[in-house]
Amino acid sequence: MEDSSTDTEKEEEEEKDEKDQEPIYAIVPTINIQDERFVDLSETPAFIFLHELHAMGKLPGTRMAALKAKYTLLHDAVMSTQESEVQLLQNAKRFTEQIQQQQFHLQQADNFPEAFSTEVSKMREQLLKYQNEYNAVKEREFHNQYRLNSLKEEKIIIVKEFEKITKPGV
Repeated sequence: MEDSSTDTEKEEEEEKDEKDQEPIYAIVPTINIQDERFVDLSETPAFIFLHELHAMGKLPGTRMAALKAKYTLLHDAVMSTQESEVQLLQNAKRFTEQIQQQQFHLQQADNFPEAFSTEVSKMREQLLKYQNEYNAVKEREFHNQYRLNSLKEEKIIIVKEFEKITKPGV
């Protein structure tokens, strides 16, 4: 019986302790929006609140240090993300300007007189035609030269064989 009474007494004491403790609420940051890259983290509401909880004995020192480290990592990640966002926005602005310039140049090219472009196209076609013909002539000349050299070598071989054949019968 004593065990059951002590258990209920312990439960009542725990409930009383829970009621005595004030609930912990997050405090909304009061820092004005500024360039957070230069903010001293020890002066942020989060760090101040962690110090207050530690001073009241509600937060052990190791837990406070771990939370500060996590906060610092998160702060660095936010700063990196913000810098990346600014860079990406600048890139987007620059690329948009480039696209507009290219569209303008494309529109100017589309508005160029048709007669001139067809005349230029005809001249290009004619030039390509002549270049192709020239290349074909050069290739035929190379093959003919190769064939001529082969025939000359063959003639020399035949003449040597003929000389060998006529000498023994003389």
